Amino acid sequence: MGCLYPHATLFNPSGGGTIISAYEVPGQLSVEYLLSGVKQLSHPELREFIEKLTEWQKQRKAAKESELLGVIQANSQLPEKEHRRYRELWRKCEDGTLSEVERVEYQALLNQLEVRNAKRIEALILLAQLRGKTLPEVTTEVGTKEGSVRSEHIPAALRWRVQ
Repeated sequence: MGCLYPHATLFNPSGGGTIISAYEVPGQLSVEYLLSGVKQLSHPELREFIEKLTEWQKQRKAAKESELLGVIQANSQLPEKEHRRYRELWRKCEDGTLSEVERVEYQALLNQLEVRNAKRIEALILLAQLRGKTLPEVTTEVGTKEGSVRSEHIPAALRWRVQ
């Protein structure tokens, strides 16, 4: 695709003979099409375009970071009630006093943790890519929420399920 294509030429109805051109824009805007339009800009217009594009990119990045931080926060630990129950069952498991029914419940909570950890880690990876940093750097920046369940809180016999 080349330049912008005039679709129709209209005369200014208020007089003065000024011509207003309307341009047909293709349904799918390709990079080449957009670049052909940018190439037609004067230097001041190009500077303004770049400033506005840069500002838009910053806003878009900030919105994506906010979304990812929300996912990380939401998946950093179980809801309070489930977290308390998890800690209770964890202690019983460590003591060797977990009943079969409790073991099933504990296993279900571990499965929830596994899903939450996967979502949190995926969001951390995306955030690291967005910021151009390593995963350990972003993890340190974001920090861990106090009281969140970490692998050292899981009995060794079951630890493989959440690592």
